[in-house]
Amino acid sequence: MAITNIELENHDATIALRRRAIYHGLCALLPKQYALAAVKVWQTEFSDKPVYALQPYITRLSDEFNIEVPRNQIQRTLINALSTDVNELPADPLSKEDIDKPYLIASADTVSVFSNLLSSFLRIADIHDQTIALNIRNGLNEGLKKLQIPPKYFDLLAAMLIEPDKGARLEGLTVGQMKEILHLVYVQLCQYSGPVETDKMMSEAVRITETLPEAASYPPRNFL
Repeated sequence: MAITNIELENHDATIALRRRAIYHGLCALLPKQYALAAVKVWQTEFSDKPVYALQPYITRLSDEFNIEVPRNQIQRTLINALSTDVNELPADPLSKEDIDKPYLIASADTVSVFSNLLSSFLRIADIHDQTIALNIRNGLNEGLKKLQIPPKYFDLLAAMLIEPDKGARLEGLTVGQMKEILHLVYVQLCQYSGPVETDKMMSEAVRITETLPEAASYPPRNFL
């Protein structure tokens, strides 16, 4: 029995089966940790859309997860997955806790505060030690993979490491992901500068960011 034949009145069960099918298709396109991150995006932003209304989701996949196949091939893969017999689908990739957890994308003000906080932190670290970007880049990339952060942010963060004054905006993340990235950067800097100096640099970055008008709606200390 294919997913499209399931009685639609059982909304939660239908969503769960579609989620399993989407994950099944994603695993053919992405490493499993990214497939899990991508299905969370689907659950939050696209699960209420019609079954085959996939184009907006495919655009997000292409933009954020660097899938190296044409979009029409992504579409075919996902449509085939949605037509898969229920008995051949993998187990649900998300627990009830995952589903209940809000994966809401941060507001523009929150993005501004976080981007400024992180760039200030990296700029102060660069002044402290100009080899810091080279020293923490590999550890940062490995940590981002474990956190299931979409690959497009690797390049953005690498650019911020090299040119912290450029002021890149890390849009499209949840507040939880922002906190994880900041903590990861903090841990990496602690390894090279020590916790005392890193705490001083973080405090200075917070002080600078608190002067932004946007900080009134989302204080930078909320990321700590």
